[in-house]
Amino acid sequence: MKGAAYGREPEGAFGTTSTAEALQRLVDRKEIQDALARYARGVDRGDWELVRSAYPPTPTTSTAPSAAVSTV
Repeated sequence: MKGAAYGREPEGAFGTTSTAEALQRLVDRKEIQDALARYARGVDRGDWELVRSAYPPTPTTSTAPSAAVSTV
């Protein structure tokens, strides 16, 4: 996974996927980058409406205990 650092796909990452799947991954990645940029810009400018726009319209959260969380 030589290229995995710095956000690049590992070599051969698209070798087993179809063109449509590879294209969808690129579209998804661009949407995530756009959301991160809106969030950062909103925080920098104190524009809380812009920050909120970085989140999905109906976020889902779980309050169930996770196996990764220790309950000591």
